[in-house]
Amino acid sequence: MTQGEGIINIIIIIAFGQILNNNKYKWNQIISYLTFFIGLAELILVQKTRYAILCVVVSCIIMIFIKNIKRFLTFIILFSILALLYFFIKNTTFYDQYISSLSNSEGSLMTRNLEIQFYLDQFKDHKTFGMGFTPENSTIKSGFFGSYFRDDVGIVGLLNTFGIVGFVWYILMLGKSILIILKSISLNTIKYSYECLGLIIFVILTSATLIITDPQRIVGLPIFFALLDYLYYVSQDKAKN
Repeated sequence: MTQGEGIINIIIIIAFGQILNNNKYKWNQIISYLTFFIGLAELILVQKTRYAILCVVVSCIIMIFIKNIKRFLTFIILFSILALLYFFIKNTTFYDQYISSLSNSEGSLMTRNLEIQFYLDQFKDHKTFGMGFTPENSTIKSGFFGSYFRDDVGIVGLLNTFGIVGFVWYILMLGKSILIILKSISLNTIKYSYECLGLIIFVILTSATLIITDPQRIVGLPIFFALLDYLYYVSQDKAKN
């Protein structure tokens, strides 16, 4: 784990979920608000990764929607306020400067396409168990010019590393997680752990590029499993009663 940005994005989701939960402890809420806003500032002003920002925002909006699904008007009002705020910021000088400071998306897209082709070609020869872990400076992993990174290509990188076995595990993991969360929504036990809802949305959305099994983000996976485990047993208790 050489970079911390991946776990910061996951912590933003967890903090926002804690804000939405039925939490009676004042200090927990204060810490959650501080963590959320500090993490969001780091994401927007330091990371400046468009797709990561989009995934975090969409995850938070879906959490708000599920929480207020019975109060649809409240959700519409909140969404309208956010939309007006966005259009206000969009017409400022700061917004123009910020957009121009982001990395060149066209160059990034071209590099990612080359990476995808490179790793898929390797996968074709190692379908079952993949290429496994290779040294950082190896041309097998980084290409002939040393500029390719499996962390940039999401599920293609997972396929390259673990093969079909890893891919099947990942799909089964997502499927089981979605079933647990859908059950918790139907039983209304999701109110105890909105962060689980946010995390599964974030994990699904980021599977294409910023997948949670990458080295810099995989520490978030056991955290997600721990929260999901809690939600599962809460839902089981509710179902029995």
